[in-house]
Parts: sequence; structure tokens; C-alpha cells
Amino acid sequence: MTLLDKKKRLAKTSTFQYETYLSFMEECDIFRTGIINPTVPSDYILKKWEQLTVKLNNCDTGPILSVTEWQKRFSNWKNSTRMKYRSKVEDLKCTGGGPESNIQLSVLEERGLSVWGRVAVTGTTKVKLVGGLQLPTEEELRSNLEPNDLLLNLDISEDLKANLMEPIITEPSSSSSLTKEDDVLPQCTAPNKIKTRKVHSTRSNINSKTVKGVGLELLSSYTNNSTARAKEHQAQMEFEAKKLRLEKIKLKFEISKYKFENPEFQFDETELNDW
Repeated sequence: MTLLDKKKRLAKTSTFQYETYLSFMEECDIFRTGIINPTVPSDYILKKWEQLTVKLNNCDTGPILSVTEWQKRFSNWKNSTRMKYRSKVEDLKCTGGGPESNIQLSVLEERGLSVWGRVAVTGTTKVKLVGGLQLPTEEELRSNLEPNDLLLNLDISEDLKANLMEPIITEPSSSSSLTKEDDVLPQCTAPNKIKTRKVHSTRSNINSKTVKGVGLELLSSYTNNSTARAKEHQAQMEFEAKKLRLEKIKLKFEISKYKFENPEFQFDETELNDW
């Protein structure tokens, strides 16, 4: 490495290079969030970094670095800016006498916080992301759908109601309707095969049952449905508990990783036990 190359690598990042980096972040959601969707190739973010590196290295001022070196430099700047912002917030919370906080954020740092957000942890409802450019929410995506796309969940309650027949009590047939021994039954040919629907069998079964029996069956069915709903609710609660536990483990890992990269950062992990 020549002396000129060494000076370029050790040079301080210029304001124009910071602005170029933030403009890339503001223009591309995928590049900012690092989340790949099926509509783009898997190396989309890497290609973006290569394009950004070319622009940064073509600037008149500032260092000339590789893709990896630019990634590391901007990552360190983002972490230090967030730490500076947290220190400023903590100073504002302090009470009593003493001089005011001298921590001031530059215009570039304020713009960076607006792009990244003012906290480094996302993915859990316990930590609210303040500021930053956000992806569209589920409600916003749903509001942009066509009316026909919203009719995915059909209400079949009317069909279910049609199958629930009211119990019918039949009176015994009169003796006059019975066939007498002297009556001559007409000779009938073999009947054709008749296709019946399931609802006919259900209706005949209901007719032959008492009102009390039908009521007991309906009560049993309602009890079974209530039990099934209770089991489903219990399973949902267990799933949410497991999900929260995984989010807590992930948060602890991210905090430990950040503490390893920034030894001066202090955080009491026992505070996570409160939620």
C-alpha cells in the first residue's frame, strides 16, 4: 500500500459522503431495513453496497474504501450516533442543579436518526421504535387492496343455520291410514334408485326424536364447541408466551453483541425480567 493510499484510507469521511449514504438509505426500503422480499434477487443488498461504494469513492473529498470497510465505518457511525442520542436523553432526565447538557447532535446525525430510528432493537411490542423511516403497516396494506381482495373470508353462518332444523313432533297415524288385511295391494315394479341428500336423513332422524333429546344433543354440541374454543385459546396463549420468550432471548443476544462491540456501553439485563 502506497503512502497516498494509506492517507486516503485514514482520511475522515466527508460530509458529502455521509449525505450520499443517507440518500441511499432514504430512497430504498430494502437497503435500509436489510429485508429481502421475493421480488428482488438475493444479492440485491450487496449490489446496492457496490453501487454506493463507487459513488463514495468518486467523491472529491474523503477516503477511498472497499465495500466491507464502508459497511464497518457507517455501522460504527450509526452506533456512536445512537449512543450520543441516548446520553443526551439521559442528561435531560436528570433533576437538580448543575450545568446543562453540552451534548449536541449535528444536522447529519439528526438526519441519520430519522432514517434508522432512535432505538436499535425492533421486533417486539415491548420496545417502541421512535422515529425512523417505517415500512407500510398491515392496516395500510389492507386499505390499498381492491374490494374483491377483501372478500376472502366468507361468512357461512347462513348455510349452517339452514342445516339446523326445528324439531317436529309427529302424531301417531290414525287406524284408518293403516293397511287392512282385506285390502289388495297393487303390484309394483322394482323402484328406480333414488339419490338422497344427507339433509333428508338428518331431518327424518330429528322427526323421530323427542324435543328433550334434540335439546340434549344441541347442548352437548355447544359444550363440545366451548371446550374446543377453550383449548384453542390455551394453545394461542402458550404460543404467545413462547414467542415472547424467543423475543427476549433475541433481545439479550443483540444487547450482548452490542456490549461486546462497544465496551463502554452499560446496560442492566435484569430490567428485561420485568416484561
